[in-house]
Amino acid sequence: MSTPKAPRRPGETVPREPYAPAMTDTASDPGFLSLHQITLAVEDGEAMAAFYNAVFDTGLRPFRAGKARFWRGNLAGVNLLFCPNEIASVDARQARHQFLIAVPDLVAAGRLARDCGGAVEGPLRSAGRDCLVVRDPEGNPIELIEAS
Repeated sequence: MSTPKAPRRPGETVPREPYAPAMTDTASDPGFLSLHQITLAVEDGEAMAAFYNAVFDTGLRPFRAGKARFWRGNLAGVNLLFCPNEIASVDARQARHQFLIAVPDLVAAGRLARDCGGAVEGPLRSAGRDCLVVRDPEGNPIELIEAS
């Protein structure tokens, strides 16, 4: 039987079952979590790295781990790793993620994505804002909005 929920104060912990760690109110404690890395399984690492480097300035660079070739870079302050799908063994029939990235110039970013081999859908409206959906060379959607 659950007890009634009282309003929480900023920084107050959220009660959990005994097996789960307590969590703080992340809105008042921005240091609680940080996204350290995003790993994407890729079929064609060269094409994907070229696209993300050109469109999002990720600085992806190849490196070897055993016989496999990976790419490491940075996307909007978050470490980005491309892992060969033969290692990741992802069997996705459609995209399993979608980034929302704010760009300084929506039209220019869409043009650059198209020039670098991506597909562009839009302009569209999302949450009352103009946006584009860009698909990288492997078809993953990336929603672009203009930074305000």
